[in-house]
Amino acid sequence: MIHYVLLAALTWLVWKLVRALMPSRLQIDKLPGPPSTSWLTGHLPQIYDNQGWAFHGEIAKYGPVFKLQNTLGRPMLCVYDPVAMHSIAVKDAHIFEEMQWFLDLTYDTFGPGLLSTVGDTHRRQRKLINPVFSSKNLQRLTPVFYEVVGRLTQGIGALVKTGTAEVDMADFFGRTALELVGQAAVGHSFDPLTEIKHNPYSDALKAYLPTLYTLSSYFQLYAFLRPLIPSPLRRPLANLLPSRRMKAVLNILDTMHESAVEIYNEKKREAAANGLRNDDASDRAKDLMTVLLQANAGASEEDALPEEELISQLSTFLFAATDTTSSALALTLHRLAGRTDVQEKLREEVQAAKRRHGGGAIPYDELVALPYLDAVCRETLRVADADISLQPCRRASEIPRGPRRRRPPAIQARPRNRRRAPALYLRAKGNAHLRPHPGFQR
Repeated sequence: MIHYVLLAALTWLVWKLVRALMPSRLQIDKLPGPPSTSWLTGHLPQIYDNQGWAFHGEIAKYGPVFKLQNTLGRPMLCVYDPVAMHSIAVKDAHIFEEMQWFLDLTYDTFGPGLLSTVGDTHRRQRKLINPVFSSKNLQRLTPVFYEVVGRLTQGIGALVKTGTAEVDMADFFGRTALELVGQAAVGHSFDPLTEIKHNPYSDALKAYLPTLYTLSSYFQLYAFLRPLIPSPLRRPLANLLPSRRMKAVLNILDTMHESAVEIYNEKKREAAANGLRNDDASDRAKDLMTVLLQANAGASEEDALPEEELISQLSTFLFAATDTTSSALALTLHRLAGRTDVQEKLREEVQAAKRRHGGGAIPYDELVALPYLDAVCRETLRVADADISLQPCRRASEIPRGPRRRRPPAIQARPRNRRRAPALYLRAKGNAHLRPHPGFQR
């Protein structure tokens, strides 16, 4: 029996190698691009080199669509054209899904949640989860956000009450983001913010990515070997590895999963005690996990999510929202600190809104309608340097191209400048937030 398994595995490996070695006959081969110095690693070392400015300057001459080389000589289409990117990331997102190694990694980390599923399973999850994030549900959570931000203010105030002090705002924003997401998404408090208090889950979440990336050189090997190992054997085999870094990652994953299960069971008990009726008429704040449990209880058998997927959604909510929220807050503060004129104008708008309500909290509808606050948030996120996204094409597709230019500006082909492509500004009529803001250009 064993020799049949080994023969099948060897056949699969040979087929993969032959396919990698076979010359491609694709339209992408006709595109321009720089020559590769390595058949094995392709251009990936230059793409991810922290000091690779010369390489990114070199590929600028090829315009917004060009060809690079992936591992094992495989061609890779690179796109920075705004119209084409919209097709890839939004319009035809079901065709251009995440890399398989990313799906496998997030599945092994968080389970079958939104980050690790594709196809019908992903659509079924989206169908149930999208309504949970409705503006009405988010509006109900406004008092929760104000309460958490109030504690943040107290925590910072305690550090500077005796005078000036150095405050690590990146750390504060990381803690605040987890507390905001914890309270809003799962109704759980992780950090008082007014004092330093360690929480096993927050410590594990903070250490997850830095610890995981110590193993980044093995990601390709992981992606190659994972399909060959039966699911029940993966964790036992991982436990046998002598690597201290691997054991650290496994300990973090165990802590995160145990905390997620504990929080889920707590929410399930609360939902059972209060009833799973989806009372949309109530204006009281309900965390998103409670809303999801209520929606799941009322869903049809084919649309309802099993318990494993519900726990995975909880872990996904906490991880995905915490890092993005803290990064956006830190970047916004950094931008404002460099432009006191923008800072003063924004402060005047917010304080004027507070005065209209006797110095109290600004209602949700009025807060989101403040024009300058909206412009600052949109512009900060728009010009932020975005990471490179690798998305394989699952089936044949046509990608539209943007406005023709005899010689596309180099700025369009720079990965770190793709959100400042002039083609975006040409279509910005009637969309003021897309026009370059003088206070935030670099």
